[in-house]
Amino acid sequence: MEKYIELVNKIERYLLSAIREKRGAQRDEILRDSFDKIAKITELGTKKETVLFLPMLASVENELLKFGYTISECIQSQDFFNLTDKLEQYACKITRKNKLAIGIYWIVEGTLFLHRQIIEKVKNVKRVDSDFAHFKEWDLHEKDCGNADFATYPRGRIMFDVTENQHVIFADKCVTEEQIERIVKLCYIKKYKIEYDEHYRCDKCLDNGDI
Repeated sequence: MEKYIELVNKIERYLLSAIREKRGAQRDEILRDSFDKIAKITELGTKKETVLFLPMLASVENELLKFGYTISECIQSQDFFNLTDKLEQYACKITRKNKLAIGIYWIVEGTLFLHRQIIEKVKNVKRVDSDFAHFKEWDLHEKDCGNADFATYPRGRIMFDVTENQHVIFADKCVTEEQIERIVKLCYIKKYKIEYDEHYRCDKCLDNGDI
C-alpha cells in the first residue's frame, strides 16, 4: 500500500506541474492521457485504490479551475465518467464533514478562473475568508492575458458568513447570473447572497462609473 501511495503522490506532483508549466494542446494531451490511465487503474483496482486517488484528483481539479476548466471537461474518455461521479460524491462528502469551499475568481473573456480553497468551517468569526489575494494570484495568468493588470477583468471573492450560515459571493457588476451559477456549483454552495463592493470593479465598470 505504501508503494501505491507513493505512486499516487508522484502522479499528483506530475499533473500539478504539467498544469502550471504547459500550455494549450500540450497540457490538454498530458491531462487526457493521465486521466484515462487513472480511470483504467481505478476501474481495475480495489475500492481502497480508488479512494486513494480521490483526494489527489480534488487537488488537481483545484489547480485546473484556476485555468478555466474541470477534470471532466479535460477529457473525452467514457471510462472516466464513473471516476468523475466518484469525485463529485467525494466533494459532497467533504461538505458534509463541516468543510467549506471559498476563494477568489476572475471572469476572463467569458471564462471563469476560480482559485478554490477547501477549509474547515471555523467558529468565533463572522466571515470565513480564503488566503488568496487577487494581486498575488494574478501572476499565474498575467502572461496569458496580455500582461493585463489583476483588476482589468471582472473579479470577486467567495466567503462564508458564519452568523447567517450561508456563502457570500462578492461580484463585479459585469459578472453574469450564469457565471454565478457556475461558481455556486463548483464551490458546492447551498445557500448564498451576492454583494457588491467598490473594490471589485473591472476597467469597464470604472470607465462607466459603476459601484
